[in-house]
Amino acid sequence: MAERRPAPVPAVLVSGFLGAGKTTLLNGVLARLAGRRVAIVENEVGDEPLDGDLLNAPREQIVELAGGCLCCTVQGQLAEALGALAARAGDLDLLLVETSGVADPAPVIRAFQAQSVRDAFRLRALVTVVDAVNSVACADLVPAAWEAQVRWADELVLNKADLLGAEDLAVVEARLRRRNPTATLHRAVRADAGVEAVLRAASAAGEDRTGDLPAADPPRAAAKGDEGGAHGFTSVAISESGDVDPERLETWLGGLVAARRMDVLRIKGVLALEGEPRRYVVQGVRALRDGELGEPWRGPRRSRLVIIGRRLDAHALRAGFRACRTAAAAA
Repeated sequence: MAERRPAPVPAVLVSGFLGAGKTTLLNGVLARLAGRRVAIVENEVGDEPLDGDLLNAPREQIVELAGGCLCCTVQGQLAEALGALAARAGDLDLLLVETSGVADPAPVIRAFQAQSVRDAFRLRALVTVVDAVNSVACADLVPAAWEAQVRWADELVLNKADLLGAEDLAVVEARLRRRNPTATLHRAVRADAGVEAVLRAASAAGEDRTGDLPAADPPRAAAKGDEGGAHGFTSVAISESGDVDPERLETWLGGLVAARRMDVLRIKGVLALEGEPRRYVVQGVRALRDGELGEPWRGPRRSRLVIIGRRLDAHALRAGFRACRTAAAAA
């Protein structure tokens, strides 16, 4: 008698522009599924991965793909990662794949059409997180990727809805509806409605999101702008040992956006603040910036910061951050 093949493990793809709230959504899902066997494929534009440190999950659950987008430069790495995960799918309850903020999700959906991957995983849904405050700017910066993220979505999560009035929210929702009239649209605060959308999609029986797309294309070259980064964006990674002075840090971060010498779109990091035993997690999108205390430091205190944007001066950014360190750290 032939051995019965186990049912495919549900998979959910999470998309959305830089800083929309994808990592917040994933952390919410992980909190709800504590104790379950969840694997996460995490994609970042820059060469130095940081999002793995922002996820509340053991490192062995996370596969980090850095240095480009899943839709182009690291598409081959995605195929390899999915193949490796397929080999141990029997040990998993759920697969979550988070694209970079500037990725077109269609090639990522196609990656699930490979037979070995389809035998192991069933892609249930694409959940796209939209930044309610910065949606217009996002659409203008990467129109093709933003349009694709919205168009292919099964669930649209309009995040940071509490920061807009009712009329402005209605305008953004109408714009999303024109591009995707069939997706379920949720208003969210800290991606809360997105967590529910992912959990529903993960439990949906029989759904297979890959059927809408043509056969997989071969990996293609990255879409590059004048600066040569992925889709025209560059990323600067900063890593410094020792503590950071909170007041100097706040002044420096505020000045980066106000001066506009560089087009700083996204800031994220894990910082060691003077006098604080816990890690400080900072998240910023243009003029919006938020921070919260995380887990206690274990081992050396080292601050890591990633800045994404255009016309970035890596030397000036690193020098500016070093100037925020305490006297003891700088010694």
